[in-house]
Amino acid sequence: LWVVGYSNDVFAYIPSARVLKEGGYEADRSMIYYDLPGPFAPAIEAKIINVIHKLVRRNGRRT
Repeated sequence: LWVVGYSNDVFAYIPSARVLKEGGYEADRSMIYYDLPGPFAPAIEAKIINVIHKLVRRNGRRT
């Protein structure tokens, strides 16, 4: 679980690759209520995880 404090004023559910593959409300229709133009790309989960890992490596892990 990642809590995003500042997300460019967009509040939306970002589905995992598994959910996108399964289809249904979260994958196909939930973005309509957030005024997004269409479904997320299947690679969205991997892109987010890669950027988070890059940020952690760059900034170091702080406790």
